Amino acid sequence: MARQRRGRLTSRRMILEAEWQDGPAALWLRGLARPVVAARVPIVGASRERDETCECVLVHRECAPRLLQIIQRITARRDSSYLHVFGSGHRRVSRFTWNDLVLSDSVVNLIRKDFETFLQREQWFQARRLPFRRGYLFHGPPGNGKTSVIRAMLNGGKLDGHSIALFSEKTDDYYLERMFQIAASNAPSLIVLEDIDRAFPQVPSQIAPTKVSLSHLLNCLDGLGTQEGVIVVATANDPTALDPAIMRRPGRFDRVVEFPAPDAELRATYLRKFIPNLTEAEVQDCVDQCEGFSFAQLREVYILAGQRAYENGGEVSGRELNHAICSLHEESATVAERKPAVGFSPSSETDSAPTFLNRTEQGGEL
Repeated sequence: MARQRRGRLTSRRMILEAEWQDGPAALWLRGLARPVVAARVPIVGASRERDETCECVLVHRECAPRLLQIIQRITARRDSSYLHVFGSGHRRVSRFTWNDLVLSDSVVNLIRKDFETFLQREQWFQARRLPFRRGYLFHGPPGNGKTSVIRAMLNGGKLDGHSIALFSEKTDDYYLERMFQIAASNAPSLIVLEDIDRAFPQVPSQIAPTKVSLSHLLNCLDGLGTQEGVIVVATANDPTALDPAIMRRPGRFDRVVEFPAPDAELRATYLRKFIPNLTEAEVQDCVDQCEGFSFAQLREVYILAGQRAYENGGEVSGRELNHAICSLHEESATVAERKPAVGFSPSSETDSAPTFLNRTEQGGEL
C-alpha cells in the first residue's frame, strides 16, 4: 500500500509526495484489457525457520501473450544490463563496451573472443551433449580491470548478472543455491563471485568467515541441474591463497586470467586513448612517471589533470598530467608514512583518530 509521506500547502492545492510500502501494485498497460499486478509474496519454508519473499507478476491468461511481447520488445532495445544482488534488489549496470577498455592481447584472446564465441555456440554444445556453461577466474591486484571486464561481458552479451554478498550474516548455503537456481531459470545469465580468495582461503582468515561452505560452493559449480546457460565469473586478488579444492577439478574455471598492473605499452595506449592531444614526448614522460600504477590510478591521474585544466580554462596537457602524477605519488607516500597502527598504544592515555590529508594539503592546488 502507499501512504502519505509529507505534504505542503500551496495557494491552490495540497501537493502530496507518496512513498511506496510493501504491497501489490496494479498497472494498466497500453494494449492490455486487464491490469497487471506486481507483488512481493512472503514465503515461509516448511523445513527452514526463515521468512523469504518472492517477487511475482500476476496477469490474466488472455493478456499473457501481449505482456510477453511487451517485455521482449523492451528487453531487445535496452542499452544496459542489470545486476541482481541476492537479497539487495536490482542494480542497473552502466553502459560499458569492450571498446571502452584498454586491454592486453592476452585478455582479448582469453576472455573476449572466448566469451563471444561461447554465446554463439549453444546449439553446438547441445548437439554434442556438452554442458552449456563457462567459468572464468580473474585474478590480480585491485584496480586493474577485473570489474570493468565483467561490466563489458554483461553489456556485450545483453545478459543479466547475479551476485551475492559472501560475507553477509544472512548469506549461507541455501541462499547461494537459490542464486544459482534463479540464474539458471533466467539463462543465459552471468554469476559474479567476488573476492573468493578471502572467502575460501587455504589458511584460516582473521576476518569474519563466510557462512557459505566450500563444499556447497563446489556442488553449485559442478551441479548438473543448475549449470545450463550459466556463466560464472569469480575474482581474486591472490589466487595462490585460494583453497586448492577450487582449482583442483578441471571444468570449474575454463579460463584463469591474470590482470596485472599495465605495462609501459598499455599505459601509453591508455593516455593516447583518453588524451589524444598529447605529444609523443609528453606521453613518454607520463608513462615513465606512472610506472607501477594500476588502471584505477591512471584514471585518477586523468581526473585530477582534468580538474586542473578546467580551473585554468584549457585542455588537459602534459603539464596538468605531471602535476597530477606528483600529487598521487605524494599522497601514497604520506599515507604510507602515517599509516595508523591497529589497536591501542600503551603509551597514550587518550584515543586518537588517524589523520588523512586531502589532496590540497598533499600536493597544492589541483
